[in-house]
Amino acid sequence: DPDGNEICISTAVDAANRVTVTIRDTGGGISPEQLVRVFDPFFTTKPVGSGTGLGLSICHGIIHKLGGEISVASEPGEGSSFTVTLPVMPDAVATLPRVLVIDDESRICRLIVRMFENKADVVTVNNARDGLAHLQTEPFDLVLCDVMMPDMTGIDLYDELQRTNPSLLRSVYFMTGGAFTPRAGKFLDAIGPARIDKPLERAHLLSLLSDKLPRSADHKRR
Repeated sequence: DPDGNEICISTAVDAANRVTVTIRDTGGGISPEQLVRVFDPFFTTKPVGSGTGLGLSICHGIIHKLGGEISVASEPGEGSSFTVTLPVMPDAVATLPRVLVIDDESRICRLIVRMFENKADVVTVNNARDGLAHLQTEPFDLVLCDVMMPDMTGIDLYDELQRTNPSLLRSVYFMTGGAFTPRAGKFLDAIGPARIDKPLERAHLLSLLSDKLPRSADHKRR
């Protein structure tokens, strides 16, 4: 500045794995009376109308909300030093992709859970209504739904999603054991590649899941 004062900014990581940012200046410093009030709302040494006195108070609040600290040290005539300390953000943890299985046969649900062991987080339900409730409130990367179920069939679930949220159908595959009604047969012919014939093959299911995941090294839950 015109008076020849300097500002120096330095960073470091302390022993507690926290990042520190220190801003030092060679200005006139802050008096002890003012130093204890620098973070108080509306405190300012500027002339009336030249400042709100909220800058440091706002900084103090933001830093504390982030789990950090801000401190100040100063001597009149020696300049001031503000230090901000913030915790280091942990590395993002890769999460397993999510699979929803809708089948009224519990043994099929258990089989699919084993097939996806260590590969996916699998949620199973035994009726289409519960499956629909999950789809309306949770994200899934892959959905495997049986066609023939009592009360609400896989076809009914398809029709409901087509009406309310058709984009979800991109992740839904319909499983069939081969015994079905004329309506189901027509439906399976219409959905083409979204049909999966039982008995299920692990390699096929894992391939379907892989096709639905983002092309990145780590899959992050949405």
